[in-house]
Amino acid sequence: MLIVTCRRIRKRPIALVAMMALASGAGCGSAADPLQGATVQGLPVLAMATLLVRADQSSDAEAYVFNSAEGPVQITGVTAVPVTDEPEGRLVHVGLQSTGASVAAGRGWPPDVPVKPAIGAEIPHGLTGIIFGIVGSVADHNYAVAGLRIEYEYHGQAYTTIAWSGDAACVYGGRNGRADDASCTAFGNKVSAIVEDMSGLY
Repeated sequence: MLIVTCRRIRKRPIALVAMMALASGAGCGSAADPLQGATVQGLPVLAMATLLVRADQSSDAEAYVFNSAEGPVQITGVTAVPVTDEPEGRLVHVGLQSTGASVAAGRGWPPDVPVKPAIGAEIPHGLTGIIFGIVGSVADHNYAVAGLRIEYEYHGQAYTTIAWSGDAACVYGGRNGRADDASCTAFGNKVSAIVEDMSGLY
């Protein structure tokens, strides 16, 4: 099972939101803080992926950032943002889009689109996707993250920003070896509501 929901106010599809962000300059930060999670009309662009995975198989999702500076910023570190009161998935993969192709959700690494290592990579002006994977090690348990905390440098100055992107991984293969679609869907919906609240979407 693979469930992908992409939310913003009025629940516009993510592709449309991304185009609007590029066209309107959404997500622009100040000159002193150029990189931010992508927004439209002041509200965060929030993708939510829910997947059934095997233990230690990554659940992959994508977060979006907008660089308002004329020049690139350089990523120096990436960590996961935990979901309030839910088991945290372990962040195991982070890659920067290398062709502009996006990933709604996926299992295993590398993803189906080309990526380059995120740490040390430069994010150019405009909208960029950061693809990441989380894992959970215990079967019959659910794990999640709310997005990415991104450390970066611009003109020798260090900054931090958050790109919201919910990723829920439902690990199966334990007692009965079978996936529980209904339980996973319910967990994904719960995580989505929490991340929306954490990000200030509603």
